[in-house]
Amino acid sequence: MKFNYDTETDSLSIRLSEGSYSESEEVAYDIIFDFDHDGALTGIEILDVEHNATPSKLQIALQNLPEELTLEEKRLVKLTFDQIMAGKHKQLDPII
Repeated sequence: MKFNYDTETDSLSIRLSEGSYSESEEVAYDIIFDFDHDGALTGIEILDVEHNATPSKLQIALQNLPEELTLEEKRLVKLTFDQIMAGKHKQLDPII
């Protein structure tokens, strides 16, 4: 898993796998999941993190997870959201 936090745009990109994505789905306002050609979750993007990474919005995103996700992918998303709520994304080196 690779995190990239852009301080200028206040956006967070989380790469769950090395593969490229072919489709995106907005699961909650400004929370976007990326999928590969086989439908596997490859990444998560959160735009305007300071406003959108709230417990209620992340809970909405968790409730709207695509049914195709494996249990492991769902756990990974939940863990990622827990880290965001703990503010760990701010400890990352910014993208320039």
